[in-house]
Parts: sequence; C-alpha cells; structure tokens
Amino acid sequence: MVFSFQNILSATRKRITLIVLFVVFATTIATIISFLLTPYYKSTISIYRTLDNKGMNTYLKDLTSLGSMMGFNIGGEQSPFYIPDIVKSRRLKTMMLESLWQTKKFDTRVTLVKYWKTMQKDSPLQWFTNYFLTRQTDSVRADFETAVEKLNELIKVEEQESGLFVISVWAEEPQLAADMANFIAEYIREYIAENTTMLTSKNRQFMEERLAFALKELTASEDKLTEFRKVHPITLDTPELQLQRGRLTRAVEVNQQVYITLRQQFEIARIDELSERSVLKILDRGEAPLKKERPQRSLIILGAFFVSYIFILYVSILLERKKRYGSL
Repeated sequence: MVFSFQNILSATRKRITLIVLFVVFATTIATIISFLLTPYYKSTISIYRTLDNKGMNTYLKDLTSLGSMMGFNIGGEQSPFYIPDIVKSRRLKTMMLESLWQTKKFDTRVTLVKYWKTMQKDSPLQWFTNYFLTRQTDSVRADFETAVEKLNELIKVEEQESGLFVISVWAEEPQLAADMANFIAEYIREYIAENTTMLTSKNRQFMEERLAFALKELTASEDKLTEFRKVHPITLDTPELQLQRGRLTRAVEVNQQVYITLRQQFEIARIDELSERSVLKILDRGEAPLKKERPQRSLIILGAFFVSYIFILYVSILLERKKRYGSL
C-alpha cells in the first residue's frame, strides 16, 4: 500500500474530527501521567585512584617477582580494587539502606526503605503500579529487596578513558541525591583504604616469615662451611674437597643474597604498612541540583502528540482505503 500525499491529505480532511479527538486525548493522558511521575534529581561525583609507580602496584610487582623466584604465587600486580564493582556491591547498598537520611518529608532522619515505602503510598501512580503489577506483601524482607532493586536503578557508574570514574545518583530530593552520592564516595575511600592497609599488613607478615626462614638457611649454610673448613684445611685440599668447598661457598653466597633482598623488601613493607597512603582522590563531590533530571515532561508530551498523530493518521488511511476498495 502506497501512502501518497494525496491519500494522507484526503484521510486527514475526511476524518479530521477523529484525528483531533484522538490526538488531544492521547496528549492529555500523557500530560497527566508526566505530572504524576515522581521527579528525580541527579547528583554526580568523580573520583580516581592515585597509586603511581612508587605506590602499591610497584610494591606488589616486586613482591610478586620475588615470590615467583622462590616458588610462591602471591598474586598479580594489578590493584585488587575495581571501583564499579564496589559501587555495585550489595554491601554498599545494605549500608545505604540501613543508614539514616535527612529528608524534607520527615522531621527526623529515616531509612531509605521507610522513605520509599511512604512515597509509594502517597503517589497514586506508584500505588496503582504496585497494586496491579506486583505481589502485595508487608514483609520487611520484601521491602528491603525492593529497595535494593531501586538502588540498582538509581546508581550508575561510568569509567572514562582517562581513568576517571563518574558516579551518578538519582533521588526524589536534591539534597538527598547529593548526600547519597557523597556517602558512596566516602564508602569507596574508606573501603579501599581499609583493605589496602590489610593487604600491606599481610605482605609485611609474609616478608617477615620468609626473612626468618632465609636467615635460618643462611645460618645453616654458614655452619656447614665453617665445619668443613675446620675438618679440611685449605692447604690439604684435593680436587674433590675443592669441589665440595666451592659448593658450600656458593650456597652461603646465594643465601646471603636472598637474605639481603628479603631484608630490603621487609623494610619497605614495614614503611609501607605504617605510612598513610592516599589511594583515592575525590575530584568532584555531590551537590544538590537546582533542576530535576527526570521526567522530562516536554519530551513526554511532544512524543505522545507525534506518536498519537502518526498512529491515528495511519488508521484513518486504512479505514479510508477499506471504504473505497472494500479491503485493506
């Protein structure tokens, strides 16, 4: 079927009343829905890691290489903390839901679970949706899981090519969105700092154990060389004794080198454990936005207008064709 300009013009002229009524009805419904939708405000934070070549990554690289030479696998050199994984973790969401927040709706601080549950009761559209599309329950567990799913939708993290992480948070109130964003920033900073300290402590303990073992082996090899020299003076050496003396001497030299290397790494580990290393920088903190991010009512209304117009125009042409030719 060909939709020519004449067909469109003819269908519009003959069914102008139907088209106008349908477009007005659809646009009115879209306008009502757009005003019933809960407004959301967006606050963003930007953070980046500050570990450089002199930081933890280099230390872990040196420690890994040393461990591999000694037959131990103690992990790779990459940082074990990936910010998007931390943001998406259930642990973070649980802490956010269990914390108390200051809102305009309540005089005292409340949890997000209580806040959102009250918002659902007060919103006609959300009440309608929950009543017909979800299973009704008053279970505390169900309310908590619903809040977790809501947080999954309201928190987004984006990693840029420069290594900067931008975290966006949406909330029903401007200040609440800013508070939630800053809460996430502080949680990430404390989480990485705490686990980095734990990691450096474990590395120091590992180096201490290896250093004690290396010292024991060095002492044993030195004792063997000393006893050999007492029993076999160098003036009485035979080719066989010279070979054995060389082996004992090399063993002492190798153990000395291992001990010196481990001693250096142990001192570095002790300094690294005691130092306060800043592993995360917050470039931009969350601020209360002045305008809502969504819903964009103008786009919803215009979209409803054009979609309804195209739809009813298509239907009008089909009806006109059926009237003229007896079939679609």
